[in-house]
Amino acid sequence: MQSNLNARRERTGSDADRTWTVILVEDNPDDDMLARRILEPADRIGEVVSCRDANHLFKVLEHNHLNRGAEHNTPNSVILLDVHLPGIDGMVLLEQLKTSPLTDNLPIVILTGDDDLDVIYKAYKNHANAFLSKPLNQGHLAELYAVFDKGTCWKDGPDTLH
Repeated sequence: MQSNLNARRERTGSDADRTWTVILVEDNPDDDMLARRILEPADRIGEVVSCRDANHLFKVLEHNHLNRGAEHNTPNSVILLDVHLPGIDGMVLLEQLKTSPLTDNLPIVILTGDDDLDVIYKAYKNHANAFLSKPLNQGHLAELYAVFDKGTCWKDGPDTLH
């Protein structure tokens, strides 16, 4: 057990980098369940929190983030955001989160079955950190880990698309 912990520390750096919380915003219960099957046993993911819509997401963020301001946000959290949500469109939600000083440092990965290039362009234009196609699979973990490795420093580099 201790050797596994040490190996994990070597791969990821400090203890703080070992595990991430994924806030999964997905309204489809089947897609949520499939994503959780991939995410929960993953090496670098400590917790998966499911939200069915924007209202639930805001409650989770309020508990962990908004009440303290961006500089005090819970470290190692990432939002995995479906584009098509009830109530508020995922792209609108992405733009709101990325333009708010309370949440602009949270990495957001778009997860959708939509392969329209305009959707992909709009996601990156609104500062999504990555774009993953549904259904989520084991191969997506490397892309998610790349977001983890970049952390909140994504704002320091150039945007993927302008």
